[in-house]
Amino acid sequence: MAYADYSFYQDRGGQMSASDFLIYSKKASDYIDYLTSDTAAAYIDTNDKLKKCCCEICDEIKKNENRDNVASESIGSYSVSFSDTSDEALRKRLAKICVIYIGSTGLMYRGL
Repeated sequence: MAYADYSFYQDRGGQMSASDFLIYSKKASDYIDYLTSDTAAAYIDTNDKLKKCCCEICDEIKKNENRDNVASESIGSYSVSFSDTSDEALRKRLAKICVIYIGSTGLMYRGL
């Protein structure tokens, strides 16, 4: 089950196609379930926090998959900077997104 639908994604300014969103929203929702130990499905999302989180994660996963690792490039005195697209770097970026949107909900709490 995806936490956001395509119309919500588009209303937030999302740019990917509906078919891509279907793929990435499932991945994003699976990641949210992993990070919340499967407690997110029972959460009553009155402020659309899960939906917003799902949309941001969709964009980040797609951006990561489409990168050519070049973060910046100059022509004069030729200079190229590469970005980190490793799995660990992606997990850190996704976790930061989750903290922003659902960190205050208690969903990410892993204690007793």
